[in-house]
This record gives sequence, C-alpha cells and structure tokens, in this order.
Amino acid sequence: MPAKKDIVQKALDSAYGTDPLLGSNVLLADIPSDDTSLFPSGFDNDYHPLLVYSGYQSDIRMGPAQIDTGALTGAGLYVPFVHRRGKTDILQAPISDFITGGNDNAVAGVVPSTVSTLVEGYYLKLAKVIPNDAAF
Repeated sequence: MPAKKDIVQKALDSAYGTDPLLGSNVLLADIPSDDTSLFPSGFDNDYHPLLVYSGYQSDIRMGPAQIDTGALTGAGLYVPFVHRRGKTDILQAPISDFITGGNDNAVAGVVPSTVSTLVEGYYLKLAKVIPNDAAF
C-alpha cells in the first residue's frame, strides 16, 4: 500500500522519535523502483510502500502461562526500506502491532501484549477485532 513520503516519515518520527539537533532517528531509504522483481510497473517517487498484515497467530508465552485461548488475532503496519540515522543497513520498521484473542476473547491478548511491551520493550497493543470472526 503506497502512502505519501511525508506522512510515512511523520509516522516514523512519532514511533521512533527525533533528535532536536539531528532530526529523525529512522529515515526513509531510496526505493529500488527500477527492480522489476519488486515493482513490475515501477514505483512513484513521491510515495513510499507500506506493508499491512492481519491474520491468526499464536504466542509462545501462552503455554508456560497455561493459558489456552485458541488462536490469537493480530494486525500491524510496517515500513520497509528504512535505515537508522547514520547507518546504511536497509531495514523495515514496525509502526504499530495489535493483538487480541480469537472469538471475541479480547482478554486472551493481555498476556502477550503486556509481556511484549513491559519486558521485551516492543509495543504490542491490545485490540478488539471487528467482526470478531475475521482476521482483519
């Protein structure tokens, strides 16, 4: 899904912060728009691609906690082709990730979202998926 570059950069700044003197901590990298295996029709230079996912998933932390909730539902938004300020490695940056229990059981997402956020430092937000029988 393409989005205007300035909007994508604002989302990155919101998620990863900026330095008052140096600017953005995570920057958009050049898109290999001439690579026809990635972009058969090219890619508009005013836009940047976004990766959106949704689906059913499981979480390895649920077993040791002896919580059997069935499938979890997750969704998220990632920005590919980014790099950290001062680095050249091309990465992808998660902007937002959401998780909930399947079958309208939002409580099932509490353990993975809490552990991920507080212990691992990765912000996994608790969500409610509507309609409750779909992964998106």
